[in-house]
Amino acid sequence: MFDNTGSKDQRRILWVAIALMVAVSTIVLSITLWMLYKANFQQRVEDLRAMVEAQVSIIDSVAIFDRQHSAGDVEGGSENATLQQVIDGLSQLGGFGESGEFVLGRRRGDQIEFLSEFRFPGSATRRIVPFSTGAAAPMRRALNKESGWMIGADYRGEQVLAAFEPIGELRMGVGLVAKVDMAEVRAPFMQV
Repeated sequence: MFDNTGSKDQRRILWVAIALMVAVSTIVLSITLWMLYKANFQQRVEDLRAMVEAQVSIIDSVAIFDRQHSAGDVEGGSENATLQQVIDGLSQLGGFGESGEFVLGRRRGDQIEFLSEFRFPGSATRRIVPFSTGAAAPMRRALNKESGWMIGADYRGEQVLAAFEPIGELRMGVGLVAKVDMAEVRAPFMQV
């Protein structure tokens, strides 16, 4: 008579070993992806902050130059001249990546007025939004003279990763936001 008890035990041990290897591999892969996501996220934050800070530095320099050299030459004064140059420049820039864009805005009483062109079609109807709205969170913080980054709703109500900065040399309460959709930030990791 043939005894296959040892054979069944060997198969059971083999299946347990395979299940254990799959579980360990899954855990290692998950931890690796999480660490890569965090590193990528932090790099995105640093890139957005550097972009918005560089743009604000340039805008401040142009504002100082315009104040010193063209105060009486332009209708509306030097700040209007600077603002128009910035709006023109940002309109020509378009955006970056699949969803990234710079957004320029200012506070008008209890409203946010967006000054730059929007990258996304259909957004033109939202050129003015209430300051107390849940949308436009990064711009609201810039217009409150805050600098930094956040994840929040943009003027479209989309979740974005955004860096924001007030433009100090434009005393009319102007802020700049560099932002990218969170869906774009997460996309490569969701595909993996």
